Amino acid sequence: MERGGKFWRRARDFAPHCEWAIAATLVYRMSPVLRRWRVVLSPELADRAFKHAVAIGDALYVFLRANRSSSNRFSFERSGLALGLVGPALFFAYLRKAGVERFESRATELAEHLVDELAATQMPTFFEGVFGVAWAWQHTWATLGSPISRNDLLLDYPLKQYLSSLPTRHTRHDVISGVAGLSIYANSRPDGSMAREQVAVIVRLLADCRTVVGNECYWLTPRDQLPPDLRSVHPAGGINLGFAHGQAGVIAALSRILMLDEIPQARQLRGEAIAYMRAWWSRDSAPVPPYAGGQTASRARLAWCYGDLTLAVALALAEATDEALLTAEDVHRVAGRSLLLSQAEAGVVDPSLCHGSAGLAHICARLFNATGHGKFRVAAERWLICCLEQHDAFVGAAGPYSKPDSQVFGASAAPDLGLLTGSAGIGLSLLALATEQLPAWDECLLCSIPPSRTLA
Repeated sequence: MERGGKFWRRARDFAPHCEWAIAATLVYRMSPVLRRWRVVLSPELADRAFKHAVAIGDALYVFLRANRSSSNRFSFERSGLALGLVGPALFFAYLRKAGVERFESRATELAEHLVDELAATQMPTFFEGVFGVAWAWQHTWATLGSPISRNDLLLDYPLKQYLSSLPTRHTRHDVISGVAGLSIYANSRPDGSMAREQVAVIVRLLADCRTVVGNECYWLTPRDQLPPDLRSVHPAGGINLGFAHGQAGVIAALSRILMLDEIPQARQLRGEAIAYMRAWWSRDSAPVPPYAGGQTASRARLAWCYGDLTLAVALALAEATDEALLTAEDVHRVAGRSLLLSQAEAGVVDPSLCHGSAGLAHICARLFNATGHGKFRVAAERWLICCLEQHDAFVGAAGPYSKPDSQVFGASAAPDLGLLTGSAGIGLSLLALATEQLPAWDECLLCSIPPSRTLA
């Protein structure tokens, strides 16, 4: 397979006809090398995970029906891809794709509601704002087999307007709230569209707001954007090394851009960013910390948002478009040292996708499918079992997951239906591990690693 070449060009050929992630799915199915997504779990555990996912879906729908407004519309105070009704819509669509027919009408009902959520969402970001809702709206309809016309949703011009208004030096760079996340929406739009043209603008903004030291670069998070407890530790701002808010996520976003378009500046930035990170992952057996410098904790909790596993995902994505940039040893070294951590050592206290066991199970499944290495399969099963036990401990399969966590988007003990920290994300992860469906939805997490011969 031509790495970052033939496969992605074939996927791009489909993009004018349907949403990008679904186009990638079609090409996976057509390619002899990439014919199917390999089920990670044993048959017994896969059956258990699938039944649990269906039960979560049924419980979510019961909860949503019980909370309709007087105008017969779904009523839920949170919005956006991270926390709103977008996650359940995606989850129901994938349940229908897995053969559970009753979820077709449920997914359609929620997808139609997303137009209301789109109108109500004001933030110009991906995970918390309008562009993530727009991405998910397209993806949900495409997963249901009804891809929308490219003209049915025109947020391309608002994206152009927003990017042109950003201050170059002080642009937010990260995946959750910054321009790296906006690249996910822009990449999903067809070739020649206004949004795809903005990818080069996003790369330029990332270049303008970076700090260059020799042949390395990093992105500084200003002090006022840091969590309050870290502002005294990093009075001049902090260098976040994580995936959701920092350096690893930017590397992944740049790699996904390069899988679609050859932008020399993006390749340069990614090389500089990896050179900066290399000093951190090369330190004996020490894990990559959440922040560089300051008196921060030596270990980030293992999760999608932080830690060595998603750094390995970012490096694997980079390797997919430039085998000379990294070696298989780099990827396996970063990922391998976290696989043997106990639940307590990993700091995993809940089953969520963003920072819990569902996310770790999914990442390990992605790395297994990319490399074929059994150590990732074993780890995926371990974290999947942990996820099922943790979810049962909180709610069983009787209602939406909720867990107090003041550090995640201001979440409280209110029911969390969403993708990143709630029931929908947990259910999507269970489906991905239990079925042969390609989890194209995880493009929004920048986790769609293509299979690799050199990483095996």
